[in-house]
Amino acid sequence: MVRPVFIAVGAALLLAGCVERYWDKPGGTPGEWEQVKATCMLEGAGKVPVIPVYVLDPGSSHTSHYCDKSRRNCSTYDTVTPPSYRQEDANAALRDQVIRGCFARNGWTEKVRSVP
Repeated sequence: MVRPVFIAVGAALLLAGCVERYWDKPGGTPGEWEQVKATCMLEGAGKVPVIPVYVLDPGSSHTSHYCDKSRRNCSTYDTVTPPSYRQEDANAALRDQVIRGCFARNGWTEKVRSVP
C-alpha cells in the first residue's frame, strides 16, 4: 500500500512547477481567444480594483563559524539580510476568480498539462 505521505509529496512535486495551466475551447480560434481574454481582463479590473498593500519581509541573520585544519585560527561571520517591504495586490486572488468565471461563461475550460 502506498503511504499517504508519499502521495502528498508526489502531489506537492506535481504542483511545484511541473505543470502548465492553459485555456481550451473546442473549435476556439486564436482571434476568439484574444477577444475573450481582453473582455475578461477588463471585467476583472472593473469589478475588482487593485488594492495595493505593503508586506514586511522581516529579514534574517545567520552566523557561520570557520576554522582552519588545526582548529587554532577560527573566525565567525554574521550574514544579515535587513527587513524590507514589498507591494502586493490584496485583490489579486478575487480578480483571478472573476476572470476565470468570465472565461468559463464564454465556453473556455481551464486545463493542466505536464511540462517536461
